[in-house]
Amino acid sequence: MKRTTIKDIAAIAGVNISTVSRALNNHPDIGVALRNRIKELAIEMNYHPNMTAVQLRKQKSNVIGLIIPEANMFFFPSVIKGISEVIQKSGYKLLVLQSNDDYQQEIENVKICYENSVDGLLMTLSQQTDKLDHLQELKEAGIPIVLLDKVLDNNDFDEVIINDAKATQMCVEYLVNTGCRRILGLFGNKTLTITSKRLDGFNELIATKKELNIATECYFLGNTFVAWECVERIYPKFKPDGIFAMSDELIAGVIPALKRLKVKIPYECSVIGISDGYLPKILDPEVSYLHHDGLNLGRMAAHHIIQKLTQKETNSPHMTLMLSTQLVINESTKKINDRK
Repeated sequence: MKRTTIKDIAAIAGVNISTVSRALNNHPDIGVALRNRIKELAIEMNYHPNMTAVQLRKQKSNVIGLIIPEANMFFFPSVIKGISEVIQKSGYKLLVLQSNDDYQQEIENVKICYENSVDGLLMTLSQQTDKLDHLQELKEAGIPIVLLDKVLDNNDFDEVIINDAKATQMCVEYLVNTGCRRILGLFGNKTLTITSKRLDGFNELIATKKELNIATECYFLGNTFVAWECVERIYPKFKPDGIFAMSDELIAGVIPALKRLKVKIPYECSVIGISDGYLPKILDPEVSYLHHDGLNLGRMAAHHIIQKLTQKETNSPHMTLMLSTQLVINESTKKINDRK
């Protein structure tokens, strides 16, 4: 999608460029009728008077935009902290917007960043986002964009993520190695790339253990309370001896559900998930997790976008930066040597 310029408006209106410029700035030399016509054309053609690609390259706002799905207690506070640490030291300010996991709000947030002349944009996609057309205008203006954590496959933008399939496999393999043979998998929105990759990792790991005859059930859940209800409903029927939850939000529903059912953790059912590490420490029992470090993810994303701004790489090849992860074993799972 080509960015509308004053020249485009002038061609449609049949006037010269200077006339359009003066009309948009309410110059008295331009008649009211012509002024109104040009302003209407500007709105229809989605023209942004304060944001041309030339201005963006010459005038720095020293602001980096960050769009996140929601500012809840899980994961994103650490991400924001990591980003803020890096960009403030580099002389930038951070504009944080949340989409509330709504695609239309995400589009509006991108527009806000555009109109506020951000020098760069960091973004975690909403659950509803299935295309990235709304980023094209920023891209054409030469504004670097880095996606983090929740991304789409085959996108044209740099991304900072973890190896989601491998992270899931590490968790599930630990359950298997401690004797779990009936494993319940809890996943997020099924349309998200992050969910499909974690589900693929789950299924691939189970497929390598055919000789163990492991039974599995998987569910896609929207939030903590839906996860809680799911475990309370499914546990009496399926009787899992191991539960994998793909996020903090889902882990937060598993533990209270098992406690209400009076299930002994980890002796009757082990629990493990992917987390940035804060929530597992405050649950009882303390939950085992694959450490998805939001702080370092934020730092890595911020360093990368600062580097792109410094080097002004407008046509650099697509890059995927992978954050390292590790298992942290706590009280919610058996130890390897405890396996019966």
